[in-house]
Amino acid sequence: MSNPSSTPVALTLAGADSSGGAGVYADLKTFAAWGVHGTAVITAVTAQNSQGCEAVHPVPEATIKAQFDALYQDMKAPWCKIGMLGNATGVGAVADLLQKNEVRAVCDPVLRSTTGRDLLDEAGAEKLKSQLLPHVFLLTPNLPEAEHLCGVHVTDRASQKEACLRLVDLGVHQVLLKGGHHQGDPVDVYYDGTDFLELHAPRQNTPHTHGTGCVLSAAITAGLTLGLETAQAVVQAHAFVQKAIFAGYPCGAGAGPINPLFELPSFGRVP
Repeated sequence: MSNPSSTPVALTLAGADSSGGAGVYADLKTFAAWGVHGTAVITAVTAQNSQGCEAVHPVPEATIKAQFDALYQDMKAPWCKIGMLGNATGVGAVADLLQKNEVRAVCDPVLRSTTGRDLLDEAGAEKLKSQLLPHVFLLTPNLPEAEHLCGVHVTDRASQKEACLRLVDLGVHQVLLKGGHHQGDPVDVYYDGTDFLELHAPRQNTPHTHGTGCVLSAAITAGLTLGLETAQAVVQAHAFVQKAIFAGYPCGAGAGPINPLFELPSFGRVP
């Protein structure tokens, strides 16, 4: 019998996407693809499909904390990924958990769905800035999220780097600012608090990109759980996501998900 302590464990605190393409479900698939056992604290339940998000139900604070406490007593994860938190109460609950426990966080600050639905209200965004970000090790916003959080209008590489500096001023240690919302080939900018690193990739001509941000932050979390240095985890996760986007597939009438299980030869086929 194997030693249970030898199994690497990572935690996701995020919303449940009923379409299976993003949130907790995408995170758990990503953890599995990296050889990490995934645990989850569900912070919100959403009603969504490939065409949009129709409803959001935030999980009560006591239930968020009860999930975390149960896991932390038995399956302690050194790293967690934070995604959708739903409202200011959820933000406060997770901030309190990070402050009181020895767990380092990669945070994907989910503010809106790709289809335009608000997934965190303004009170929640303000509490995220004031209470949660000072406890975050690595922040992975997209361009609209970065602009909302730090007030910098990002139009080019220089302003992308300025936004990274402003976000660090809010208390996070490091930033990976994703560039997918710019025209042309996307460039992500990683800032470790001292130096910048640009991550380039060709833009892939596909509508099936649901869950990209979730998979990226979960892959970084998995890499850190496995002992990679942060820059290594960021670079390897970035490459992993390009492959997952390439393997994305239609599922429903709208935008399909990317596929973090792209290495499974039987995926999508009956054995």
